[in-house]
Amino acid sequence: MEHGLPKKIFSWVLHKWIWFALILVTIIAVRKAPDFITDSTIKWNQAAQAQELAKKADSSISKAYEITHDLLEKAESAPAEKIDELVANANADISSLKNERAAIKPRSLESFLSIKVLDWKIDISKAYLDYLENCQRYWKAINNEKNRQTKLVELNAKKAETERLWAIDWNRYQRLEKVGNDYANIRPAKSALISVLNDGLEIAGVSPIDNSAELRNRLDLHRESIIKTENDIKNLQMPIPIPQKIIKQTLPSNWKGDINELVEKSRYWYIEGIKDNWLIAAMCVVTAIFFAPLSRLICFFALAPIAVRQKPILLVAKSERSKEPMAIQPDSALALPIQLMPGQALLAHHDYVKTVPSECKTSTQFLGSALMPFTSLAAGLYNLVRVEPDKTETVVLSSGHDGLNELVQIDLPSNGSLAVEPRNLVGFVVDQNGGVKLRRKWVLLKMQSWLKLQFRHVLVEGPVTLIMKGGRGAVVTPVQDELLISPEYVLAFSANLGYGTSRTETFGGYFSRKKSLLKDRFTGKSGFVVHQEATSESSSKLVKKSGLEGLMDGVLKAFGI
Repeated sequence: MEHGLPKKIFSWVLHKWIWFALILVTIIAVRKAPDFITDSTIKWNQAAQAQELAKKADSSISKAYEITHDLLEKAESAPAEKIDELVANANADISSLKNERAAIKPRSLESFLSIKVLDWKIDISKAYLDYLENCQRYWKAINNEKNRQTKLVELNAKKAETERLWAIDWNRYQRLEKVGNDYANIRPAKSALISVLNDGLEIAGVSPIDNSAELRNRLDLHRESIIKTENDIKNLQMPIPIPQKIIKQTLPSNWKGDINELVEKSRYWYIEGIKDNWLIAAMCVVTAIFFAPLSRLICFFALAPIAVRQKPILLVAKSERSKEPMAIQPDSALALPIQLMPGQALLAHHDYVKTVPSECKTSTQFLGSALMPFTSLAAGLYNLVRVEPDKTETVVLSSGHDGLNELVQIDLPSNGSLAVEPRNLVGFVVDQNGGVKLRRKWVLLKMQSWLKLQFRHVLVEGPVTLIMKGGRGAVVTPVQDELLISPEYVLAFSANLGYGTSRTETFGGYFSRKKSLLKDRFTGKSGFVVHQEATSESSSKLVKKSGLEGLMDGVLKAFGI
């Protein structure tokens, strides 16, 4: 079978590495083109453009500086309640400047200067914000200190009032206890004294209490309130520290040096950009040079042994194998007579039809197989001559237009299958009421399929008579246990054979493209292989094909065409 796309890719890279390198360089150049063109523009217009951009940058920063300076002077005399609003506005301005800076991509001197201008605006705004936050902390500390002192006055007043009430209740409690002890047996007298005391408490603004137990509870509540108030006063004794207020904030103003330095550095951007691009291009060229030898080493010493150790591919199951022998014409010839019986039809390429008896009916058949139209089109099995005899006739096919090719006839019995490459088919004889039966077999999980990049095999099923072409003659070789053959010579083989691989004999032959990586290995005892004696330059599967032709050849090979 044809050594597929890997051979084409490796050979193309090995012998056309300069084109491979140019393609990589072109891809990189297209990717880098915007930056490269921008850098080039800066280089050629450096003298005039850089200075003009520097003036615009200086003007923009100066304007922002003046605006912020005016805001700073207003903030120095702003009331405390206005500071919070100014801080919020400053934070919003800084956030807006940062978002604007993040949206700029540094690709040119103008973009770099725009970023630098925004950086300076952000620094100036931050200095202004620092002053506002200092003022905010200053006024907050003063307000907290005022609140502390006010709270102390309130707590002291509360303590004094509680102590006054406690003294009144304590005096009353002592008098009640004394009356209770001296006049325990004189109840009317005690009641009269309580009435007098309550009258006095009402005059003093204190709620009257009728018994000593309730008065004791009142004294306990006063005592707890006094203790709590004293603790609160103790916690507020420490004054709140007040930060030093900035009398005059200085804004950063040395941006001119940064702008001039950036303009000076821009003179080297173009040269450095060229160096970077050429470095990448040189790396691509070196990679292209060493990629092919390295890939051949990996395929020969690592991947090929894996493919050899795998079991052969079986294209048909044992139950599908035909027990009838295949009839094979022993010798190929430049002119091949085909005997047609009534009820049969010959489908062949126009170029190979030499003589047709006049009694035969001829027509054109567009597709060789309606079941596989795309395969028929890709393999050239379309626009075929259809010959139908009324009696036994002989049609002569010839490869006279191509002296290197000879034709061979193969008769497939019922249930017989032959794996072919449809491009090597010249024609076939079928029943007039039927057609050629083509079947596809996918093989994806074998290493040899990936090394050859052939994932599909096309099988022709009998009964049918095939006419195939081969360079310098087509030979049919029976398989006795095992047969090794180079894949570029194989035209077809019995589908009941085991289809495996064997690594080519020497690495030197493969590395120099004299030999394919893998040889086809057929195993079995009841099959044959159809192979050609020689390969022409146009049909050889080792001949490199470049451009679209090589690409299409690899795609057809992957689909077994």
